[in-house]
Amino acid sequence: MTIVAGRALVILAALLGLVACQSEKTIEPQAVEDSIRKGLEREDWPVEKVECPRGVRIQAQDTFHCSVLVGLDEPIDVTVTQKDDLGHVTWTTPHVLLPSKIEKRLAQLRSATDVHCGEKLVVPKQGNRVSCTAVVAGKPSRIEVTFTDDEGAYTTSVAPR
Repeated sequence: MTIVAGRALVILAALLGLVACQSEKTIEPQAVEDSIRKGLEREDWPVEKVECPRGVRIQAQDTFHCSVLVGLDEPIDVTVTQKDDLGHVTWTTPHVLLPSKIEKRLAQLRSATDVHCGEKLVVPKQGNRVSCTAVVAGKPSRIEVTFTDDEGAYTTSVAPR
């Protein structure tokens, strides 16, 4: 199950036998990595690398962390929670925005064309800014996006380029 609507992604990996090595009672890291990669790629994240720890024992409600490189300056920490003692897991990412989603929203809000906000994923934190270029009312412009909270709400301002 994937929940995206402005919140962190949550994926249920129902890979019994793939996620868990039942004979060793450890999580199969490759299966978790594959689940994370496929889930993020379905959401158009530019996944470069996924790494999960080896030798994690199966234990219901226990958590561990995987590292994902997705075009940011630093890796994103993905939290993996074991749902039961059979190796079923869910995982969550921090709230991250794709530049393409910001661009689409700005085009709608500002009636802008040729909106470009860069290539890197954006972690919305209060006070963080993203500078975008666009054509607004037929004029080349710069749109400044300023996040007003950590959930992705933002204000915009437009200035000529």
